[in-house]
Amino acid sequence: NKYYVLSVGIEKNGVPLVTISGNDRPICYRLPDEYYDWAMTVVGMANAGADFFPEDVIFSLVDGRYCVDIL
Repeated sequence: NKYYVLSVGIEKNGVPLVTISGNDRPICYRLPDEYYDWAMTVVGMANAGADFFPEDVIFSLVDGRYCVDIL
């Protein structure tokens, strides 16, 4: 699934979140827990000055593994 991701974050209780552009307005979704490490990495990089978003992102499940491709 391809989405235009505006931002990625982590809730206080450790839930990974993604905000996408949907129907001309931002929509925040909870990501599966399997995306936690990816979300933490992205947030950490953004805090260090390397912000990747907004950008198109493909979320997929391949052979039981959750994958993310930033385009």
